[in-house]
Amino acid sequence: MLGSGLTLPLDLHAIAARCTNAYYAPKRFAAVQLAFHNQRSRVLIFHTGRLVGTGCAGPMQARLAILKAVRQLAVEANVHLHIRKFSVINQVGAVSIDAKLDCDAFASTHSATSHYDRASFVGLAWRPGGESICCEIYSTGKANLPGSTRQRDLLTSFSRMVSELLRHSNRAEVCERIPERLRLCHRPQAVTRDDAPVAPHSKSKAAPPRQRAAVGDLFAADADWALGPLGPVSVDGLEQADGDDLLELSVF
Repeated sequence: MLGSGLTLPLDLHAIAARCTNAYYAPKRFAAVQLAFHNQRSRVLIFHTGRLVGTGCAGPMQARLAILKAVRQLAVEANVHLHIRKFSVINQVGAVSIDAKLDCDAFASTHSATSHYDRASFVGLAWRPGGESICCEIYSTGKANLPGSTRQRDLLTSFSRMVSELLRHSNRAEVCERIPERLRLCHRPQAVTRDDAPVAPHSKSKAAPPRQRAAVGDLFAADADWALGPLGPVSVDGLEQADGDDLLELSVF
């Protein structure tokens, strides 16, 4: 705020009194909220000088909303701010798989990475390892995808997760249209007592050939799955598999 004669912290009461579209309730939230109708968004102004744009449809709309707030502060409140750094904190995607999801069966299959409690939240929260997003999905098939900072990460992560969601829905046959490398990314593998890996020990006897072959296949499968969530998997295969009929995705 060089040249404006102001110092931190900002006087939020004076800003809220001078700005026309401002809302400030310090007992509820410690920031002044500036609401804009075109494009529809909201900018939060904190006493530290930090501006946060929410409700935007993308990074460019968030930049525009923050610039509008900076101009309004300079004209109406005589507070001149300079934007030094802009970064995306969180992107939320809205998606529909166009199918009814069996949340109980999904939570039972993915008990280690999902949470489903009807008493606290009507939806199911699934956060598989290696993904940048969390899937908050309802039994109707509609879901929210928060947690990413780039749209590319959101699309690639969801392309690896959608097959498991469809597999526990009333349209499980749609999974056959998705490429196999995407279907097996988060497919759980049941390990029996005979196929469980055995740690080598100097005094123990060598495992029989049949058991050693099973252990080798298990490790090979785990290695292939590990490359799925972490590797640069594109969404071309999902788009070629008649993706318009499977889901509708938008980022806001």
